[in-house]
Amino acid sequence: MLYQLCDLTLSTTTPLPELPRVVRENGGTPVRLEFGLYRAHRPRVEPFHKWLDDDGHVWAEFFRHGPDYLVRFTGMADFVVSRTAERIGCRPRPGIARATVRHLLLDQVLPLAQSVWGKLVLHASAVLSPWGAIAFLGTSGEGKSTLALALAREGLPLVTDDYLIVDDAGPSLVAVPAYPGVRLWPDTVSALGGDRPRLSKVAHYTEKVRMGDARDLSFCSAAAPLRRVFALAEPDGGAAGAVHIESLPESGAFEELMKSAFVLDPMDAPRTAELFGRVARAARSKLVYKLSFPRDFSALPAVCEKLFRHLREKG
Repeated sequence: MLYQLCDLTLSTTTPLPELPRVVRENGGTPVRLEFGLYRAHRPRVEPFHKWLDDDGHVWAEFFRHGPDYLVRFTGMADFVVSRTAERIGCRPRPGIARATVRHLLLDQVLPLAQSVWGKLVLHASAVLSPWGAIAFLGTSGEGKSTLALALAREGLPLVTDDYLIVDDAGPSLVAVPAYPGVRLWPDTVSALGGDRPRLSKVAHYTEKVRMGDARDLSFCSAAAPLRRVFALAEPDGGAAGAVHIESLPESGAFEELMKSAFVLDPMDAPRTAELFGRVARAARSKLVYKLSFPRDFSALPAVCEKLFRHLREKG
């Protein structure tokens, strides 16, 4: 089976219902996915990188696996990513839900793999406005998906929910959609999801659900010029109820973009240097702003209005 993701064609014998099917390779990078076809083992070396969850527990470990990489999600699944990221093997742990494995593949491993090809891959949500794509940077739980869904309810198609490819090959930056779908907490669905949306489970370890039906949301399937990047911030103590937008200097923009960039191997000096160059170019574009707003559903109309006013004035 062949599936479309960004400019990739994924070839696999395992169904990926979150992705659109295609009948032939689209000319982009072909990636072969293999499930359960390699022998799991405990590497004899220490991981060169770790991800921790909110409680400080190890959530994922990164190892060098011969010439390739091993990404081990604790108690859930192992993924072996080839050096060129054109082949990805997966071995789920017994009893782990298939939805969990697909989530780890689509929302964690594949963004990391795309960073290997010299792409700028940001942990970001984005929508398509009349002025072009606008993206929101932030860590999990800061409100990227909620804000994107609120703008989608104002008529803006969703470009991506959790990671964004930024193409800088031309004279300006371009936002490349990932795949249709947005992951939401139940309270966000209740507040913004509309009338009986069609939902699916994201993973066994989270209460988040996925909304990905075109009958519930409008999705953008084509690349679009990137016009704004908003780094989400909490409102300051003196203006707890205010919505505030301010431009970031180049150094601040660089810092925010780097914090949000997917990187498979931070110790790979040539690729890291290339990433720094791409982030520096994006920072020089003067498209990066800081957006602070109260984290309350009742404030979302004011946030949307502030964003629309900003884009009309600065667009």
